[in-house]
Amino acid sequence: MSPVTFWMALIGAASLSGLVLSYRPSTLAGWLVAALPLIATSALAWIRWVKRPALWLGRLAAGVCMGLVAILVSRWLADPATASFRTIWPVVFVWAVGCGLQAFTITGWTGTAGEPAGKFPVLLWRLAVIAWTLACGWLLARSLSPTLAVDSLIAAAQVLGIILVPIAAIVLLVYVIGIPGRRRARRARADFERMAPSARREIFDFVQREALTGPYQQYHVAVDTPSADSAVRCGGLPRVSRAAAWPVDAHAVPATFLLQLPLGDPLPEPWCGRRISVYMTADELVVLSEADPGHEGINAEPPAGARLLPAQATRSLVLPQLSAMTEDGPADLLEWRPALYEQLAPYGRDPDELLTKILMDDAAAVHFHTAAALRVGGLPWYVQGEHDARCTHCGGAMRFLFQFDDFSDDLLLGDAGVAYVYGCDAHPQHCRAFVDEH
Repeated sequence: MSPVTFWMALIGAASLSGLVLSYRPSTLAGWLVAALPLIATSALAWIRWVKRPALWLGRLAAGVCMGLVAILVSRWLADPATASFRTIWPVVFVWAVGCGLQAFTITGWTGTAGEPAGKFPVLLWRLAVIAWTLACGWLLARSLSPTLAVDSLIAAAQVLGIILVPIAAIVLLVYVIGIPGRRRARRARADFERMAPSARREIFDFVQREALTGPYQQYHVAVDTPSADSAVRCGGLPRVSRAAAWPVDAHAVPATFLLQLPLGDPLPEPWCGRRISVYMTADELVVLSEADPGHEGINAEPPAGARLLPAQATRSLVLPQLSAMTEDGPADLLEWRPALYEQLAPYGRDPDELLTKILMDDAAAVHFHTAAALRVGGLPWYVQGEHDARCTHCGGAMRFLFQFDDFSDDLLLGDAGVAYVYGCDAHPQHCRAFVDEH
């Protein structure tokens, strides 16, 4: 905040307070309203110069607002003529607002749930809420009548109708629009289950062979059956040499192991034969690159306090590097090799849905997320834009190695984030990772 902004805010707050006091100079409500802009400006000054949280000023402002609400209720109680309500909802609203303001004023939102009642702020807050509830309840009981109750129910029904009718209409519209898609999905599932395993394998192998005739990418998609012997490890424990150390952050907190991937085709030398392990700390991704020892090594022993993700097995497949490849991968593949239509035609009327289930080897699969798979080599699928991936040792441009997303419900890479790993051909032991968010 610049000094000019602060002083303009201070002058504006003082002017507003003066106008309020000149309009209602002798009332408690006038003084309370005039205090609010001054409290807000004081909070700006406190944060700017004292450089400490201004929660106490926020609680003071909430107390002032509570005073205004209490004055309103006291007037309703003192003069029944001013409390001629058409429904009960103004009183209910004022009661709820008062409870919230009291909670923040007295406790600062702490201690209102779960803390021992013996603590003085919590006890004071509870007594205040009881007194406030009795006052608002007495006001409501004094004004309540059969006509008021009926009118209140009618008003509630009207408001709920205004809110719920459009929501119900949207839900119904979405359901109706989705009927053809759900029908196709059910039909494709039945077609997939009727296919012989050999027929599924023949189509899968055809895609693999055709992809290898041109630029391609290696994919690893999630499957439901974990395998302790899988070379690709997503979650669980990494396989390490006996001399390897588990990464920690600057505060000696153990990093979380994410995945381990042995590299090969379609990456060139010096990456073929290397093994990349990715860990996550609170601040960054840590990438370790080492010569792949094959089946040598042992499962790592996680240090005390290390967070472990559940192991997620993957299925490996290769797909062509298509410039227009989208998350509708099977539809792109059908355009890439029209012969797939002829191979899929005898088994059903929905070739893209059926091809999805064949590639995923899962009758329940609905989408083949090419952007969400662990994707090796080729060109990256950017979420935000290109990265300035340069080696910290030689300054040279780094090669894109692979990308991955939140492959586990326990892993959050920001807002539906995608991680990209790059390596330097001249220094293959050094890699860098970037994370983009949607």
